[in-house]
Amino acid sequence: MKRSRNVISITLMLLLSCQTVSNAAVNVKTKHRASNGMVCTIIGTAGKDNLKGTSKSDVICGLGGKDKIDGKGGNDYIDGGAGNDEIAGGNGNDSIYGANGNDIVLAGNGNDYISGGNGRDNIQGNAGNDTIYGDPLPDVLLGGAGNDYIDGGGGFDYVDGGPGENSCVKSTDEPQVNTCRYDWRGPAILSITTSQTQVSPGDSMRIEIHASDESGISSISFSTSVGSLQRDICGQSMSKLTGDGFEDIWFLDCVIPANASNGTYSIIGFGRDVNGSWTNTNGGTLSRTRGEFQVINGNDDFTGPEITSASVSTTTVTSGDSITISVHARDFSGLEYVSFSTSIGGIQHDICHQQLFMTDGDRFDGTWSVTCVIPASARTGTYIITPYAKDFAGNHTNVNGGTISATKGSFDVINGNTDLIGPDLISLTSTPSVVHPGDILTIQAHWIDASGVGRAGFWFSRDHVQRDFCGQSMTLASGTIYDGIWEYKCRVPENTVVGNYVVHAYSTDLVDNDANVNSGISRDLTSNFTLE
Repeated sequence: MKRSRNVISITLMLLLSCQTVSNAAVNVKTKHRASNGMVCTIIGTAGKDNLKGTSKSDVICGLGGKDKIDGKGGNDYIDGGAGNDEIAGGNGNDSIYGANGNDIVLAGNGNDYISGGNGRDNIQGNAGNDTIYGDPLPDVLLGGAGNDYIDGGGGFDYVDGGPGENSCVKSTDEPQVNTCRYDWRGPAILSITTSQTQVSPGDSMRIEIHASDESGISSISFSTSVGSLQRDICGQSMSKLTGDGFEDIWFLDCVIPANASNGTYSIIGFGRDVNGSWTNTNGGTLSRTRGEFQVINGNDDFTGPEITSASVSTTTVTSGDSITISVHARDFSGLEYVSFSTSIGGIQHDICHQQLFMTDGDRFDGTWSVTCVIPASARTGTYIITPYAKDFAGNHTNVNGGTISATKGSFDVINGNTDLIGPDLISLTSTPSVVHPGDILTIQAHWIDASGVGRAGFWFSRDHVQRDFCGQSMTLASGTIYDGIWEYKCRVPENTVVGNYVVHAYSTDLVDNDANVNSGISRDLTSNFTLE
C-alpha cells in the first residue's frame, strides 16, 4: 500500500506539474490586440515593463503601468496602453499611440504618426514628415525636422513645428508660432457682383468681389472672358472698398470700351493672402465662384487679324547685313499692332526687334515693316518668321489662344555663330543653410560659357511654387564672363514665411543662348536653405 501511495503521490505531482505548464502555455498564446485590432507581437503586463522591438516591423503593446518602450528598427506599431509611458519609435515609419497617461514620445527617424491619447503628453518628432496629434489636455508638441502636420486638439498646447513646411491646427486661445503655417489656402472668393447685368459701350459699371482669408488678404483682382476667350475690357486690378483685411470687399469702376465684343462675359476672381497663397492662379486654391454681365450693341468681331504674307528683303544674310521684314495683315475691327518672332531649330531666337510699324495701307488693311542689322549672335541656319497680331476688338492671332495663322516667312544666316548651347552651371550655393529674418543670405552660381555669360539670375521656390523675397539679378563676383562666380547678397525681410526654400539659377550668354529660361538648355542643379 505504501508503494501504491508513492505511485499515486508522484502521479498527482506530475499531473499538477503538467497542469501548471499547460496554464502557462495558454497565457503565452492568448492573443492580445493593440487599439487598432492588430495582434501584439511584443507584450507587456499591467505593471512597469521595459520592452524592446527588433529590426523588423513589430506590434508592441505596453498594456498597463509606466512602461519604457523602444521600437528599434522597422515600421512599428506601438500602443503604450494606460500609464505614464516613455516611448522611442526608433528608425522606420512608425505609428505610436500613447493612450491614457502623461506620455513622453520620441518619434525617431522616419515619417511617423503619433497620437498622444488622453493625458499631458510630451511628443517630439524627428527627421521625417511626421503627423502629430495631441488631446484635450495641454501638451508639448515638437515637430522636429521635416514637413510635419501638428494638431494639438483641445487644451493650451506648446507647439514648435521645427524646420520644414509645417502645417498646424491650433485651438482658439493658442498663439500662432512662426514655425507653423496655419493657412495654406488662398483667399476664399465669396461673391462676385456687378452694378449692372447688361451694358453697352460707354456705360459705367462697378465690379465688386467679396473675399475672406484667415491670414489676411494681400490683393484681389479679376479677368473677364466671353465665348471662352479672355477679354479684359475693364482691366484687372482692384482696390479695397471696405473690410478689416480678413474679410473685404474689393472693387473696380469700369467704362465699357467701344470695341467691347457682344456676349455674356464671365468674371473670375484672383486672390493672394499675406502668406503668399493664391486663389485661381499660380497653382493655388481653386474657386468656382463667378460673376457675369452682358454686353449689347457692341462688336461682333471674334476673329483675330488675317495675316496674308510675311516677306524679307533678302533671303540670305550674314552678320552685319541689313534685312527688312514685312508683314501684310487685315482686320474688320482694325489692327492694334502687328509683330513677329524668329526661331531656329524650333527654338525662339529673336535677333531682330519684334515690333513692326505700319508702312503702307491703313489699320484695316496694311503692311507693317521693320529693318534690322543681323547681330554677331545670329546662328548659322534657317530662321523662321512667325507673325502675330491683335485687333481693336481684343482678338489675337498666333498668341494668347487666338486665331492660328500658318503664314510664315524665312531667311538664311551664313557664316554665323556656331555656339548653340547655353551656359553650363558648375555649382550653386546658398549660405548660410539656415537663416532668420534680418540675416544676410548669399547666393553664388558658378557659370562657364565659351561665348561669355551676359546675365545671370536666380529665383526661389517653396512647396513647388515660386516664392521670391530677394531680387533676381546677379553680378560677376570673381573670375571672368567665360568662367566665373556670380553672386547676390540679400537681407531676409522680417515678414518672410518660414520653411524650406529651393534656389534655381538661370543665365544667358552673349550670343543669346539660355540656360533654365526661355526654352533654353536645362541645368538641373539647385540649392536649398531653411528659413526659421
